[in-house]
Amino acid sequence: QGKIDTGKDTRKYHKTYIVEKTTYLNTLEYEAKRMKETDLHAASIEAELKKTREEIAAMEIVNGRLQVYRNVAQQEGVRR
Repeated sequence: QGKIDTGKDTRKYHKTYIVEKTTYLNTLEYEAKRMKETDLHAASIEAELKKTREEIAAMEIVNGRLQVYRNVAQQEGVRR
């Protein structure tokens, strides 16, 4: 019987998402430094940086909560 662990799959997806967003964030930071002389471009990059940081923080919170739920579920399984 193949048991599907959706919590594990979801955490894996979230970790991948965080890595991708972090890579994107690093690219944006590099672009912001490189294009600093163009105020308009730099402002749009700064807006993307802020949005991406917020997305990463949100995914890290979700990932942490998923781990807590998994731990509780495992403890409940042990108690039964």
